[in-house]
Amino acid sequence: MTSASFFSLPHPSLECMHIIGRIYVTCLNLYCNAVENHSFKKYFLMLANYNAWANQKLFSVLKDLNEDEINQNCGAYFESLFRTANHILVADILWFERIHGAVQSQYALDEIVHADLDSLTNARFLKDQSMIAFVQQLNDEAFHGTISYTRHGQRHTEPLIGVLAHV
Repeated sequence: MTSASFFSLPHPSLECMHIIGRIYVTCLNLYCNAVENHSFKKYFLMLANYNAWANQKLFSVLKDLNEDEINQNCGAYFESLFRTANHILVADILWFERIHGAVQSQYALDEIVHADLDSLTNARFLKDQSMIAFVQQLNDEAFHGTISYTRHGQRHTEPLIGVLAHV
């Protein structure tokens, strides 16, 4: 796939739009049901599995690009597709360290933690699996809890469901 074809896709296909619409409606229905029944486990498991699926799709596209295409500055906040994929992994690592109360690593959000696509792909897969396992082991009460962490010397407390929705 050339960068011209990758970056000049006019619009998602109609089939793709229908799939996205069905996913949105399913997520909304599951969320409303979770709120109504005070049970978020099914909802967040669905999101964690969807996240893993979406990452798998993303990385399958990245593997089809050559080195120049994956590192091309495409005007995104983190410049290239490769740097953006690294950023997403770093953000997930930092949030899960916060959730688990671990001493946070000192990664910068724009840090390249994996210099090659194969190791980044493997790390992404492992992080997705750990997210699914984490949500799976939570009981219903845990979703109503909070997490506390320190960032730039300031203490923060966030509802767990807000953090899980973010990651």
